[in-house]
Amino acid sequence: MKITLLKVVVISLFSFCQIAFCDRDIDELQKEIEALIEKTDTENDFFWQIYVSETDEKDPEKRTAIMDERRRINQRTKSEWENVEKQLASMGEVVIDPLLNKYESVEYLYYRPMVIRVIGQLGTTKSQEILKDIALGRGVMGKQTSPDAAMYYIKNLTDNRMAIDFIDSGDRNVISQALSGLYRDRVSVDMEIFTRVSPFLKSDDFGLRVNAARVFAADPNDTFVSEKVKAIIQSIETASELPNASEAIDSKLDGIETKKGSVYLRMIAALSEMKGADDALSEIFGKLDGETKLCVAIAMGNRGHESVKAYLWAAFNHQEFDLPIRTLALRTLGIVGNKTDLPELKKYENDTLIQTEWNGAQLLMNHGKIISKNLSKPPWADFDMDAVYNDIERSRKRYPVRESANQAIKMINDREN
Repeated sequence: MKITLLKVVVISLFSFCQIAFCDRDIDELQKEIEALIEKTDTENDFFWQIYVSETDEKDPEKRTAIMDERRRINQRTKSEWENVEKQLASMGEVVIDPLLNKYESVEYLYYRPMVIRVIGQLGTTKSQEILKDIALGRGVMGKQTSPDAAMYYIKNLTDNRMAIDFIDSGDRNVISQALSGLYRDRVSVDMEIFTRVSPFLKSDDFGLRVNAARVFAADPNDTFVSEKVKAIIQSIETASELPNASEAIDSKLDGIETKKGSVYLRMIAALSEMKGADDALSEIFGKLDGETKLCVAIAMGNRGHESVKAYLWAAFNHQEFDLPIRTLALRTLGIVGNKTDLPELKKYENDTLIQTEWNGAQLLMNHGKIISKNLSKPPWADFDMDAVYNDIERSRKRYPVRESANQAIKMINDREN
């Protein structure tokens, strides 16, 4: 197929008259929607066929031209759908029943999300009831739940505590929307919310754990503090039970690069931010051990408890703890430390330990030697690591100890100079 043919067909597509959406009744607008669906499908099919055939031409300029044209038509189509959506939303509740009558029969990518967005913009009692039913799988979708419907329902609430209605939906995405609604609007945690949210802190789902902790951290009141602290600490203690908890991930979050470590980081943040948690943390600190105790010590350090300074130093030097959590302890010394800690911190300001990613694996290197590697990836016994050292050196890398030490030094100097 020649590019000239492409140009002819593209020109004919652009010759379609723009659909004007103004002062039409719902039936007329539905017909325009059906025409837009057919038109969009035609464009999608055409460009897919062209792209598949042209990829064999080995002509990058031609392929680029095709895809540029595709993006322009996509943008035009998006604008047309937005115009339809705006027109429908401006009509008010009268559009709800006609849209829902077509909802099940129109299996088109843009249509169903558009219907939810339109209903979500109405903000009436009727539209809220419909959104709730769709979100919980009680509406036109049958038993299929809808996170988008839950999102718009929660967004329209005047009392965001009602987001709790979605906690038992069984759909992790709907539950996540409910938890997000609770923490985003800083809903006060009462006993019902505590009881229904706290089980997610031990969930196998990383995202639900994190959002549940955020609900407790965002609570504007200092009620149930001891209970909230203990629930988050249990999440730290059970982080190793997550599926593939020790598998390396590319989180880019301060070197906390396992699922377990990412839970640690989020739970530390929650304990650091929770209103009125100082006494509860101090009371439980002495009863803990291992990395759980270190996480709590870091949170206390973030809150300004100088009493944990000696423990943070000891934990940093404790080789059995994971390196990322140790370096986080080192950085926290910048909050609770003072000038007397600078000489020790400066010993690490040029530390040579490298943390790097190479061919999908997380590696620790020091003085040109691989000292630790993530064995959840392909077996490394088959590789001559010295032979590939130069490749590793050119890969993305960081100096976790050096970076944390320098951050701590800067915090102390900025505060005390």
